[in-house]
Parts: sequence; C-alpha cells; structure tokens
Amino acid sequence: MAIKTEIISEHKPDWETVVEDLWVRIRLLSGWINICTVYLPSYLSMADYLDFLNNCGNIISFGSKDKHLILGDFNLGDIDWDNLTGLPQNLLDAKSAALSEFMTSTNLSQLNYVSNQNNRILDLVLASAGLSCSVRKCTEISRIDEHHPAVESCTAELLQIDWGSISDLGCDDFLQQFYNIVWETIDKHTPKSKVRKSKYPAWFSNSLINMFKEKDRYYHKYKKYGNPRDFDVFSMLRQRCKVALDNCFNQYISRLEKNMTVDIKAFWRYTKAKRETNDLPRQMYYSEHTAECGQDIANLFARFFSSVYKRNDSSTYIPDFERSNMTLSAIYIDDKSIKTCLESINTGKGAGPDGNPPIFIKQCSPALIEPLSILFNKSLSNGYFPAVWKMAKIVPIHKAGDKKCVSNYRPISILNCFAKVFECLVYDYIYSHLKIVISPHQHGFIKSRSTATNLLSYMHYLSSTSDQSGQVYLLYIDFAKAFDRVDHTILCIKAEHLSIHGSLLRWLHSYLLNRTQLVTVSGYESSPFIAESGVPQGSNLGPLLFLMFMNDLLNKLKCECLAFADDIKIYRRIHSTADCIVLQSDIDILTRWCEENYMSLNIEKCQVITFTKKGISSRRRIWYREFS
Repeated sequence: MAIKTEIISEHKPDWETVVEDLWVRIRLLSGWINICTVYLPSYLSMADYLDFLNNCGNIISFGSKDKHLILGDFNLGDIDWDNLTGLPQNLLDAKSAALSEFMTSTNLSQLNYVSNQNNRILDLVLASAGLSCSVRKCTEISRIDEHHPAVESCTAELLQIDWGSISDLGCDDFLQQFYNIVWETIDKHTPKSKVRKSKYPAWFSNSLINMFKEKDRYYHKYKKYGNPRDFDVFSMLRQRCKVALDNCFNQYISRLEKNMTVDIKAFWRYTKAKRETNDLPRQMYYSEHTAECGQDIANLFARFFSSVYKRNDSSTYIPDFERSNMTLSAIYIDDKSIKTCLESINTGKGAGPDGNPPIFIKQCSPALIEPLSILFNKSLSNGYFPAVWKMAKIVPIHKAGDKKCVSNYRPISILNCFAKVFECLVYDYIYSHLKIVISPHQHGFIKSRSTATNLLSYMHYLSSTSDQSGQVYLLYIDFAKAFDRVDHTILCIKAEHLSIHGSLLRWLHSYLLNRTQLVTVSGYESSPFIAESGVPQGSNLGPLLFLMFMNDLLNKLKCECLAFADDIKIYRRIHSTADCIVLQSDIDILTRWCEENYMSLNIEKCQVITFTKKGISSRRRIWYREFS
C-alpha cells in the first residue's frame, strides 16, 4: 500500500491477525478511513478465516464513525454478486456463508465486478455505506496476471448526482450548474503542484547533473581559497563531465530514434527545443499601431485577427442550385455514442478555456455520460448552442518574416473539450447526410480521400493527355482567408437547400453566430471580440461546414477540377479556341460565385500553368479582378 507523504496516516499493526492482512488508518477532510489489504489463500483453515472476519467486525464496530475499506484476494471465485446490493447471491460453502453474514452485520458492500479469464471474481473490494468509490478495469501499467486483472478505485461523487432534478433548466443554466459541480469535484479530489522546469537539457541524467554540481563546487572552492589540489580535482571532474555529456547525449538520441514509433512526442519535444525561442519581441507593431507591454500586444493581435472577419449584407442571396431530396431535421444522441466519443479523447491535448483537462473527462467518462446526454439533446431540440462553448482562446504562432510585425502570425484556436465532443457526435449525422451530395472533385476532409488521391487523379489526367501529344491549361486558385470569410447567412441558406431543416438548422445557425475569441500572449489576455464570419477553426464541425459552403462552386464548373478544401485546380485539354472559351467561362463562373458569396482570391498565389510536350510554362496573370 502506497500513501502520499502529504496525507496523515498511521500503520495499525495491533489490528492485524495471523493471516496476511495490513491495516492503515488515513486522515481525510471528511474524517478517518480505515483500509485493510488482505490475502486469504484457498487452503486457509476455517478457524483462521473466522478469526479474521471477527477481528474486522470488532474494528468496524469500535470505529463506527469511520469509513472502512477492505480489499484483497479472498479466493471465493464461485460467488455470484448482486450488482445492486453488493451482496453474494449464492452461498455454496461455509466461508461464503460466513462472509455474507459478516457483510450484512457490518453494512459492507462488494464493489468489484471485474472478472478474470475464468469469469471468476477473486479480488474483492468491501466498502462501508456512504463511501463514494467505484471500481473499474484500469489501463495496464505492468505485466498483468490473467487470474487477477488490474483494477483501480476512483471517487464517484459525480455518479451520485441527480442530474434529472435540474434537467428542466435552460441550456446555459444547466451547463453552468454542470460546470460548478465538475469544478468542485476537481478541486476536492485533484492534487495540485507547481511544475518546475529543469534548467538542464532533457538528455542530462541524474548522475551527470550531480557530477556538474560537484565540479562547480570545487571550482568555487578553488576561486575562494586558491588551493591547487582543488583545481586538480576540478580539472579531473571537468574532463569526466565532457565524456559523460557526450555519452548521455548519444544515448538520448539513440533512444529517440528507437522509440520514435511509440513515443513521437519525445522527438517533437527535442526538435522544438532546438528551434529558436518562441518568445515574442518586447515591441510589436501592426499598421500604424505599436505596443510594448503584454496587455497592449495581446490587444494588437486581437485587432489584427478580428480584421479578417467581415459582416456582409447577404439578405438578397438567392441560391441557384437544386435542393437535395434527403431531409435531416432533428437528431438524437444516445449514451453509447457519448461513451465511445469520451473514451476516444486524446489525453495528450491541453485544457480549453473552461480549464477542464481531457484526461479528467476521459477517466471520469462513466459519470459524465448522463449530464452530457441531457445537455446535448436539450441543445439540439431547442436549436441553441450554449454561449459558453462559443468562447475560443487564440494563440499566435509566427509564420515568416519580421517577428515584430503582428500580421506575420497565424492564429491557433483552442476550444473547450466538451464542445469538441459535442461537435464530433453531430458531425457523424451531418456527414452521413452530406456524403452523397458532396462533389466528387472535393478531396479535403473526406473519408477515403486525401492529397494523395487528389494528386493521383491530377497526374493521371496529365499523363494520359501527354501520351496523346495534347496540351493542358491549368489554373491554380487560392482564396484569401477562405475559412474566415464564410458568410453565416449564406452558409445556412445552402444548408437548407441541402435539406437540413428544423431544429438542426436553427442549431447550426446558433453554433455559428456570435462566437467570441480572445488572444492570450505570455499570460496576458486581450479584450474579447466577435467573429462575424467564418467557420470555427480548430473545431471538428468547421471543415465539414466549409465543404458545404464550397460545394455548389465545384458542381458549376464545366472543366475538369480538383479541390482540397479551398485550394482548387481547374484544367482542360486545349484542342481549339472553343476549349479556351470553355475555360474562360469557368473563370467567369468563379468570378460571379466570389461576388455572390463575398469571397476574394489571393492573387499572389493564383497561377496559370501550361503543360505541353515541349515542357512546362508558368506565369501569373491578372485574370481576376478583385472586389472591394
């Protein structure tokens, strides 16, 4: 039994008997808890068995105000346990009958229902009434004994919450109550400690660190007293440090290379440490504005990132594409889907703006299924996305150019983990509805399609045309701030024409509308601002909504085309002037589509390429006029 040194505890050897039992008394905020770990072999005599049970009964009756937990191997695998009462259902021998009588008299319940390979439960967890804990199968941390599967005991206060009593509240009020309970549970049961960053590189071993400290100690002694012998020892240790340093570094690199397939994070930590520092300059500028303190720099980033969003007058937009025949108006999320999604959370990610880490959500998933099911389905039926989950934190990452210029940074959006779980569940329904209507030319964010399938289709067309001595004109098209310029009203109109109706359409509109962002820089936070356009970057649902927005353009083009999200290639084999006219008509279609959908092209990245037997010619032409 391992107990943290910060916890008040005492070993109670006078409570132990002739069997292998260990008693420890632990002081908690709610009172004392007495824990016994025991092993009762199958050959144990009935007298010793009864002596152990009687001793446990005396301890429990003596400390009637304490909580008690008895766990260990009882070797009573033939007992069938009642999941509701925690008592044995069948009494096959004298030992099982004595255990049942003991549990009834002491008001103990058996909590472990994790069976071994023979479908037997040998390891029991007997807990007194009022002790909030549950037992479940844990992740393997060592070689597992098939007869004794590893289990872990965790607090289960969330399982005892009556979520139905507050289910009549609105989405925002229910979510606030949910967060209050979750935060209170985390504060109560989660130990907190300050993370101290080591001043030594990752490849320094403990022995090497001690060697450096010893070297520095003799160096300071020599500087203070001038003893030549101290200098000799210092010189010897300095030489040893050089040799040990090279050995440690080489071993560290070897481990990185060897474990790259199983621990890729260690590799990226090393490469990140080798890069230049990510610290921002003390003075930064954007346009004519300059900032020096952290708060002003954060607000300067917020000014730049908010400038890419545009609110347009899209009330007159009339779609000119056909409606879909299939209809999706309402969805219901079941508990099984929520459970599967929670268990698949990547615990390596950080916490969102709400401060709830993914590792907590995953490990407490059984207790979170019920409240999340109530919240998710309430949100979908009301057609309302909770306002708290619309908040995103923005972290600026340098792209290229002058580090002092704010416009040389790209925003990385950090969203709440619960909101991303919700999006994943909704995504499955919307994707199943849209996958048959999404253009086959689109290869971005589509299952079984990728950049590889995009390039293979492209190269096949070029090679087959080249074999026939044909000529191909190709237009590379790139939209400016495509994901940030999506008009919310137009997107919802397109969703309606793709037969998304009812409460789900209202939910999508609520999901997009009034999303709040704030920039965090070096511990400073900017004033929040509203994203008046665009799909949420960093979200699970955003890319699918963007494909919905771009889909009608790909269906209108007459020439061959391929797309990966907003990057589009339009190409055609040129036989005559008529082919040039068709290609020009696609440029006109693209121009009108950009006007109608309030999108613009990044002219610097648009390119015209000609493929012939003689070679490839590339040139940039002003074939598109920008609109204000």
